[in-house]
Amino acid sequence: MRRMLREIFHILMKNMKLIAISQNIIPTASSALANRFC
Repeated sequence: MRRMLREIFHILMKNMKLIAISQNIIPTASSALANRFC
């Protein structure tokens, strides 16, 4: 039981990290593209 909770927690933390990374990457990439085209 505790092991399952720990695995679920690890997966959630990984997903949160991925979401944070993607939220950081997408605006910077879009702004870089906008700067390149404008």
